[in-house]
Amino acid sequence: PEPPSPASRPPFFAEASDGEKDPSVTSDDVKRLEALFGMSAATKSSDDMFYDALGEAFGDNQISTTTPLERAQNWVLENDPAFDVNSSTFTNSDTRHVDAAYEFVFNNFAMLRSQKDTLPKRGQKSYIVLPNFLPTSATSFDRFAGQVSNIVRSIPGLAEKVTVSTFHPEHIEKRTRSPVPIFVATWK
Repeated sequence: PEPPSPASRPPFFAEASDGEKDPSVTSDDVKRLEALFGMSAATKSSDDMFYDALGEAFGDNQISTTTPLERAQNWVLENDPAFDVNSSTFTNSDTRHVDAAYEFVFNNFAMLRSQKDTLPKRGQKSYIVLPNFLPTSATSFDRFAGQVSNIVRSIPGLAEKVTVSTFHPEHIEKRTRSPVPIFVATWK
C-alpha cells in the first residue's frame, strides 16, 4: 500500500517540499505529541495540577523496587546493635490474619529447634518480617508479641529458650521504628 498523501495527513505530519522546517508544525503540536508518547514538554510548567502537586510533595524521591524483606534487612543492619551477620536469620510472610501469624511464628520456632546440628545459639536472633500484618498499629503488634510471649512461657522447654520483641513503623521510640513490622525472637 502507498503512504497517505500529504493532504490526508494530520497537520503535524505535513512536510515542506524544499526541506525547510514546516511552519504548519507548531509548538502546541510538539507538546501534544510529547504528551502522547510520555515525554516531557520543552517547558518546565505543566498543565496538569495533579502531577505538579505530586512533584512538589515528593520532590526527587523515586519509587523503590526493594522488597519488604530487603528493607527490613537493611534497617536491621543499620539499627540493631545486637545483629550478628553470622547467626541471625530472616524470614517473611505476607499474612494479614492473626491466626496465620501465630502459625507462622511457631512454625519458625519449631523449624529452628528441629535442626539438631544447628540449634539456635545463645543470643541468636530470628527476624520474622510481617509487612502486611498490622502495618499501621504498633500497639496491636506489641500485643501480638505479648501473646506469643505468654504462649512461649507456657511451653515446657521453650520458655527458658526464647524472648520476643518487635520493631514497627509506628513505634513511639525512634530506635525501634522500622520500615515494616518485624517480630524478633532472641534465643537464650
